[in-house]
Amino acid sequence: MDLSRPFRYAVEDERWKEKLGVGCLIYMVPILNFSIAGYAVQIERAVAAGDPRPLPDWSDLGTLFRDGAVVTVAFLLYGLPMMAIGFGGLGLGVVLGITLAAAGSVWIGILTGVALLVLAGLVNWAYGLALGFLSPAIAVQYARWGTFGACFAFGEMFALIRRNRSEYLTAWGAHFLGRIVMAAVLPPLSAILSFIPIIGGLLTMLAFLAGYLYLSLILAHLYGQLMAGDHAEVS
Repeated sequence: MDLSRPFRYAVEDERWKEKLGVGCLIYMVPILNFSIAGYAVQIERAVAAGDPRPLPDWSDLGTLFRDGAVVTVAFLLYGLPMMAIGFGGLGLGVVLGITLAAAGSVWIGILTGVALLVLAGLVNWAYGLALGFLSPAIAVQYARWGTFGACFAFGEMFALIRRNRSEYLTAWGAHFLGRIVMAAVLPPLSAILSFIPIIGGLLTMLAFLAGYLYLSLILAHLYGQLMAGDHAEVS
């Protein structure tokens, strides 16, 4: 797996400024920004097909939106258990805490409520790690088959991981580290940019949009490489 090309392939396109600029504008529009995920899908398919110029146009926005909406809805469904656990732990903790406190055990009620909140947080943390680990496989599955059901074909996803252990861990590691880097770099950068008079807020927003868009392009190229390598091995 080529780890350097994902960082430079986008700017090798003759119209990269235009294409990334349009991407940032689309990113700012609610709902329409689902197209960013669809754009990543197109890049994955292009890289897997060996296209030397994998940065697509935004001309077929309908297809990009459809692909992005399917992937986004799939990940939202994957996130529902986290919401259920979070709200369930909060509700149960509050109810038990109040009940025990009303019965005269104030400190036991408080500790019980806190313990349930901590437990729910730990379960969600573990679930989030597992979902993050599956994210590259979900992306590859949809890019390969183009169906909503492919996002939940666990047997095929685990088979993909088994066939490409080293490459998959590389793609997942890039996903994991990329999120950490964005979370570590963008807030301080935004704080600095906010001191610039008049345009500070605009620059802050552009920094976030450009950062996450560029990260999505890097990951899409890596996922495309993963899909291409898996095709070669399966065939």
